[in-house]
Amino acid sequence: MSVTTVVSSKAVQQLKQIAKQYKRSLSITHTEALELAAQKAGFANWHQAKQANVLLQPAEQALKSGAIIGMDMKDGMDYFDSVTEDGTFIYDEFLPMVCAQSFRKMMWSGPDPDDELGRPPSETMTEDEFEEWFHTNLHDNMYFRLSEKVSVESLDQVLKLLDERSFWPAFYVWFQGKLYEFEKGYEDPLPVFGS
Repeated sequence: MSVTTVVSSKAVQQLKQIAKQYKRSLSITHTEALELAAQKAGFANWHQAKQANVLLQPAEQALKSGAIIGMDMKDGMDYFDSVTEDGTFIYDEFLPMVCAQSFRKMMWSGPDPDDELGRPPSETMTEDEFEEWFHTNLHDNMYFRLSEKVSVESLDQVLKLLDERSFWPAFYVWFQGKLYEFEKGYEDPLPVFGS
């Protein structure tokens, strides 16, 4: 099995900042400083660090200014072909990585579904219990991003495009950096968090 390393654009920016510090403190060239920062972070060289970010950029862009849908895994598998066949939505294995932070915030602040009083997980779970619950829920969904070639101006347009391709609705939609949860269907979206 092949292992693919990906890093966020934020991590690349942090490496650049570290390289800038190396350049000043060690009196080396900019290129040497980038190489050193990448190597200290575990990469063979700066090029490898940049390439590790290239794979994640479409997912990051979809989160920031496009759209991502999260469907129940079974529904996503059942409708995979109809959702992706015309290229409107693209399955992207890296989407859970970019969605995790806002998904975590949503789950942490929302009610614990097993608590009769509706208290948040911070009051009902240990940190380890929450982490297990969070990861299970994050990975119980299948994620698709809207193609960069498709232009939409509203959340409703994204939902309409999905409705044309799938009988089952999305549970979660990230639209232009904001997470929406659809517990009660599309009529009553709950805006949750900006990402």
